[in-house]
Amino acid sequence: MPRGDTFALMEIIVIAILGLAALTAVARPFFRTSNGTGPFDDGLADDSPEARAAARAELESEILRYRRALRSGTVCTRCGQANPGDSRYCADCGRPLGKSRPPEARSSAPGR
Repeated sequence: MPRGDTFALMEIIVIAILGLAALTAVARPFFRTSNGTGPFDDGLADDSPEARAAARAELESEILRYRRALRSGTVCTRCGQANPGDSRYCADCGRPLGKSRPPEARSSAPGR
């Protein structure tokens, strides 16, 4: 085999290997199993209706806690922690909480 043909064959092999590696990296997430390692998994190990209802209830509880903190003005401006309404300091980072108006009240204030 002539020397030029050998280099051309090697180039083709290297390109094929690199292409296969790229294809594998892109396609790998689509071939994972759905036992908690899949790309579309919601993080629930137990797929039962009771587990899903408990997860929904926990999410609703967190949403309500955050809404209460927004209304009372106790969401930390540094870290975003939703603190109880009577808090003076952030429970997460310790920053003093200024009792300010909610963001929507500030943006609709006259003269701005």
